[in-house]
Amino acid sequence: MTLHSPTLAADLRRPLIIVRARAQDLPLRLREASGDVTPASGTLALYRGAVQGEATGDLYVTGAITPGSTSTYALSAVPTTEALSSLWSAVWTWVYGGVTYSDRQRAVLVGQDLRPRVSVDDLYLEQPDMRHPARLPSGQSSWQPQITAAWDEILQQLTATGKQPWLSVDAADLYRWHLLLSLSRCCAAIPGGTDSHYQSAAARYRAEADRAELQVTIEYESNPGTSVSVGPSVIPLAPRGRPAW
Repeated sequence: MTLHSPTLAADLRRPLIIVRARAQDLPLRLREASGDVTPASGTLALYRGAVQGEATGDLYVTGAITPGSTSTYALSAVPTTEALSSLWSAVWTWVYGGVTYSDRQRAVLVGQDLRPRVSVDDLYLEQPDMRHPARLPSGQSSWQPQITAAWDEILQQLTATGKQPWLSVDAADLYRWHLLLSLSRCCAAIPGGTDSHYQSAAARYRAEADRAELQVTIEYESNPGTSVSVGPSVIPLAPRGRPAW
């Protein structure tokens, strides 16, 4: 009998972003303890319009994936007659090591892809000494992992507070928040011990990021001209990472 691998996981942390009126390859990344893996085969079933009490919704399309280190499904352009919605879902099925797996991923139909505006060069403008290769953590060739992790943190935080960042007009107003979070993560990753200058800078940038968050507003494509604050409705007395008093 072939058993499921306990270390195999699909990277489904973010919703699957489907840009209306654009043909695109929808990605599925699989990981084991040893790194990325390639399935033998697989399929994607894409559903739309799920409502409360429904697991999926109406089937929109289904078909085979192209296996690879990041497997893909070639989606034809979704017509503009489809309403923008966060109520889509994807059911991935794949075969690996002779075993069939399946997992569900939230999907969002958007008018344009929301992408971060922060680059490594932006970090250098704020913290020029980060250009030095010796500042990089072992095994890294750039600061892009910290930038990506900070962006993931923002998206997860917005989602956790009921916001829908993937349906917003653009990411311009998120720039400062993202930049400061990225700087905080970069400084925290620089070798030197917990009492180093960079650890102090990491804490300072994190505090500035928390303040920048309170100033951010987003405008949804479905309601142009109206901005919504992304800051928490209740401001905690304790800094993040510490228990509330």
